[in-house]
Amino acid sequence: MRGCLEDLTAQTLGDRLEIIVVDSASPQNERAIVEEFQQRHRNIVYVRTEERETLFKAWNRAIKIARGKYLTNANTDDRHVPDALEKLSRALDGHPEAGVAYAGVDITLMENGRPGGTPLIGCFKARKFNRRRLFWDCLPGPQPMWRRELHDRFGLFDESFVAAGDYEFWLRLSGDVRFLHIPEVLGLYLKSPTSIMHSNAAINDQETRLARERYWPGEWGKIPADTRPLLRRLMRRDTYIKRIRGFAR
Repeated sequence: MRGCLEDLTAQTLGDRLEIIVVDSASPQNERAIVEEFQQRHRNIVYVRTEERETLFKAWNRAIKIARGKYLTNANTDDRHVPDALEKLSRALDGHPEAGVAYAGVDITLMENGRPGGTPLIGCFKARKFNRRRLFWDCLPGPQPMWRRELHDRFGLFDESFVAAGDYEFWLRLSGDVRFLHIPEVLGLYLKSPTSIMHSNAAINDQETRLARERYWPGEWGKIPADTRPLLRRLMRRDTYIKRIRGFAR
């Protein structure tokens, strides 16, 4: 939590952010850390629930509180380059016809790593948006930014989903909303075996298939069989590229 808040408050837009922390009945003492930061940063909102919630129920709780024009998720174990949120928001400012902006994200196994000197194992190499490709590859990756108003049009995240609720939402939007690709690496993602995506691989795969079937356009004909290797299916992202060595930008 400390590293996450340090990362967000150090953003070039740090003083213009509304940082909403949803503590879903965590047994750890995150409250003390958040309150410490709140003494220096009045733009931090802390909410604790009495019971554990699904990830996307917690996201929806934050969305209902949020007052900003744009939204993004910030997993506590992920990090951003210092001007990542500024670049994403500037891209949406410059393209009012777009609803979602996304960029590349490096992948590490090192906890509390920082962009600029952390050993890497790969990259979510964001690709230019293509709706058909989205049905096989979660193009927005783990750190996109989107317009708050999209939830007024398309609803909130589906709280019945455990792992692939973000993917379901992007597919729900894809027929009506433009996705904006930024050809840069703007973040660092921790690949952890305890993460929701990796610890619930079978559920993730099931939810991914359900989302595809839910939104596959009838005019495209019958949805083809997914012939990708199992690892790629479970990760939901063909953009993962393994690197033997390298360091975060």
